[in-house]
Amino acid sequence: LWKTPNPDSLRMSHTSVIPMTIHGKKMYVYAALGGVCGVSANGDDRGKLLWRTTEWNPSIAVASPLYLGNGEIAAFGSYGAGTARIEISKDESGFKAAVREQHKSSGGIASEQHTPILTGNHLWAVMPENAGPLKRQLACYSISNLKTPVWSSGKESRFGKGMGPFILSGKQLYLLDDEGTLNLFMIESTSATLISSHKILEAIEAWSPMAIAGKYLIMRDSHNMLCLDISKKD
Repeated sequence: LWKTPNPDSLRMSHTSVIPMTIHGKKMYVYAALGGVCGVSANGDDRGKLLWRTTEWNPSIAVASPLYLGNGEIAAFGSYGAGTARIEISKDESGFKAAVREQHKSSGGIASEQHTPILTGNHLWAVMPENAGPLKRQLACYSISNLKTPVWSSGKESRFGKGMGPFILSGKQLYLLDDEGTLNLFMIESTSATLISSHKILEAIEAWSPMAIAGKYLIMRDSHNMLCLDISKKD
């Protein structure tokens, strides 16, 4: 139906293509290796490259970009690259993108593999191994300040190597560390309470995203797939 040109020879990353509506325009946003771009998702210009920036170009990108509102996107890089706040603006000539701030993993919110979760005006992520004092902690940041956490799980509550998946269902956040322990948190607006922890398996590289289907939680490591019943029991 359409093909989008690639004038900057951006390369495929591990991130997903994310639909966003920015300044009233539906578009697909992709954080590639070498830059970030937005492609028109509807209208007569469907498939058109609306904007791009090569200011943010980490060597590896796994977590997908998130729309923060007000024309701003958060993009994430692995291996210590950290996070960038990218502003998308629009005028008579069209869309433009500019990196407004960026920090290394030790300087603010970061995610090695899994896309942070946006709840209201806050982001939740498991911090990577190279995040300094916050390494491997669950942390919460305001979308208005991606550098200073409003809450973290604390140095006594670290989770594997900081590479395991996490998923939100209502106010319940399930966090599987990459060594096979499943943690259940109850999320409030800017804090979380650890409800329980269970060793599910002796995991090897439990890095894959989890999925919830009705009352079932599906997870896997590099050798096993499991399905858990997470419905409330009497």
